[in-house]
Amino acid sequence: MSHKEENQLFRNRHSLAHVLLMAVKKQFPEALPSIGPVTDTGFYYDIDFGTKKLTQEDLASLEKEMKAILSTKLDFVMETVTADKAKDLFSNNQFKTEIIDMIKAAGEDVTLYHTGTSFFDLCEGPHVQNTQEIPLESFKLSHIAG
Repeated sequence: MSHKEENQLFRNRHSLAHVLLMAVKKQFPEALPSIGPVTDTGFYYDIDFGTKKLTQEDLASLEKEMKAILSTKLDFVMETVTADKAKDLFSNNQFKTEIIDMIKAAGEDVTLYHTGTSFFDLCEGPHVQNTQEIPLESFKLSHIAG
């Protein structure tokens, strides 16, 4: 695989992690996300669902919602913010505020990625330009951990 293809695969997978979180937050608004990295074989998102136990049926529903999101043309747009603003934006999520504190301590910029107009997440990127770049058949939600 060429470097460009690897880079596109990384951007697709990274963007899919955000789309997964969008689907989760739509179906489980109280869920608290932590991180959503790319792996050698795909992507995942660490999420605290509280007392809710996810099922295979939930995965199927989330996958369907993700495909609906991908069918729209939502842009991924980066925004750099201060650590204080980021902490305000994520004040209800201790996982994100801990990450922001680490970013601030390292003296790095805090970046957010907006997907469309109503969703954003703490992230360093990179992503695809918009959701239509990701083929609908390019992923399958298959595992629930923890």
